[in-house]
Amino acid sequence: MFTRKRKSVQPMNLLLACYSPDQWQELLATADDSENLELTWSEWRKNADMLIDGLKSEGRDVTEVLIDINDLNHYCRMHDLPNNAETRSKYVLLIHGELI
Repeated sequence: MFTRKRKSVQPMNLLLACYSPDQWQELLATADDSENLELTWSEWRKNADMLIDGLKSEGRDVTEVLIDINDLNHYCRMHDLPNNAETRSKYVLLIHGELI
C-alpha cells in the first residue's frame, strides 16, 4: 500500500484593488459597472476592511494595491478594455507584477 505525503498548502496572497478618497468620484464617473460600486469612498473602505478582516481571520494574506484611476483609464483606452471589475482585477495583477 502506498501512502501519499501531503504537501503543505501555502496560503495564497490575495491582491485587493484599493482607491484613494480623492479619486473615488473619478472611478464612479468612468467605471462601466459603477452601479455595482459603493456610492462613497467611506462606504467602500468600510466594506473593504470587513472583507480584509474576514480573509485574514481565515489565515489568508491580503495585499492592498493602490490604483491610480488616471493610469487605469489610460490602460483601458490603450487596450480597448472596459473599466469593470474584471479589468480592474487583471490590472492589479499587472501592476503588482503577477501577470506576465
